[in-house]
Amino acid sequence: TVFQNANETLLNGLFEKIDEPIFKHLEDVTISLPEKNIGFIIKFHFSANEFFTNTVLTKEYDMKSDIDPEDPLDFDGPEVSQSKGCKIDWKAGKNPTVKVIKQKVKQKGKGKGGQKFVTKQEKRESFFNFFTPPKIPEDPKTEVSEETQGFINEDFHVGLNIQEKLVPRAVIYF
Repeated sequence: TVFQNANETLLNGLFEKIDEPIFKHLEDVTISLPEKNIGFIIKFHFSANEFFTNTVLTKEYDMKSDIDPEDPLDFDGPEVSQSKGCKIDWKAGKNPTVKVIKQKVKQKGKGKGGQKFVTKQEKRESFFNFFTPPKIPEDPKTEVSEETQGFINEDFHVGLNIQEKLVPRAVIYF
């Protein structure tokens, strides 16, 4: 319910109708701070379910807080520099991020072959794409396409919203 209610304002519409039955198994969302760097880890705790075998799905955000010694007043606080998702162990046929399409294929040649079907996978919108974030180049001078930069910005925006607004104010969104 919290994710449905916060979908447009905090999650940029990532939460889809197809995600609802999976989220019925969500038991808790926790935030932890890693010891090795500044940043945060979002942990989604799930009960045993028919969709995947994981009990916890994680998304980790690394942050940088480089202050320019030439212009220290320009520092606006730490910025997200990278995010890392986890591998989801989907059970057969239960992955909402993929749509399986069966297509008829015409067979060439003589004889009775009947119809042949080919299955094709197509990417589908789902909240669970959140756990496969866009890759950020290691070298800061590497050019990133405008579309990829948009995905990176959206990923950071959603992660920060979950950490700063959704989890601490979940009862309000409920």
